[in-house]
Amino acid sequence: MMSSYVLHRGALGDSVLLWPLLRALRSLGGVTLVSDASKAMLAARELGVRGESAESARYSALYVPGAAGHGAIKAVAGVARVISFACPQGLEESYKANLGAMFPGAQLLLVDRPLDRTLALEFARHFAVGRTHEATARPNVGGPIVLHVGAGSAGKRWPLSEWARLRELLGEVGLGPVWVVAGEVEHEQFGKTELEVFGAMRGAFMGELGELADLLRTARTVVVADSGPAHLAAQLGVGVVALFGPTMPERWAPIGPSVKVVAPASPMSMDWLGAGEVFEAVREMVTR
Repeated sequence: MMSSYVLHRGALGDSVLLWPLLRALRSLGGVTLVSDASKAMLAARELGVRGESAESARYSALYVPGAAGHGAIKAVAGVARVISFACPQGLEESYKANLGAMFPGAQLLLVDRPLDRTLALEFARHFAVGRTHEATARPNVGGPIVLHVGAGSAGKRWPLSEWARLRELLGEVGLGPVWVVAGEVEHEQFGKTELEVFGAMRGAFMGELGELADLLRTARTVVVADSGPAHLAAQLGVGVVALFGPTMPERWAPIGPSVKVVAPASPMSMDWLGAGEVFEAVREMVTR
């Protein structure tokens, strides 16, 4: 069986959107994801694919015009197809020539549109051809409800005051343990008041992606805004309540076996959403 290579650079959520495609390709043979080292290693650990760093000299040469003609590209044999989401604007022809030199005889597909939910599923279904590309559901009955209060940008973050109120509501009805976490970005961006609120919720900052995945894997439900952790939790198979405001869930909702989206009728600030509505969504998720 010949292998497939997928080249991609991007944020955590964009990277995890590739996972259905990686699962589909895995059923056809070996798969290598070339990405930022942490994301490549995460996919390798969770999906059983190979992960390689896009920052290595080997792959950096792909962006050097004329590298193929100067013998700077080392050929990789036995590759059936290469799907690249990493083609730089203005270097398309040079990049494709270098890619062809690296993977002689392989089918080359250079994707020139952003990877969103729709495109991710299109690719996965195209290559799945009757094979599985879906994450396995992980009910985790008795596991904690995890509130991940971060997001990739401040505009997508739900106010911490609402997170605190949601935690109170969940504690009042005894649906199980409630853990509060955030990422390294929030650790850097939270102001004094936000840090105080986060501390009062007994929140913990998560560092490595593997550490985050280990935590999310144990959850009964993860409540989270439109963010990389939302996509990761969904692809790990746990229940996800995804909170949207300024972005469109039609394009960016997580892909997974148990995802409930809470979103306004049209994009708006995250201030639109109250803790009571989220509480009802969480209760519905954990009691169904």
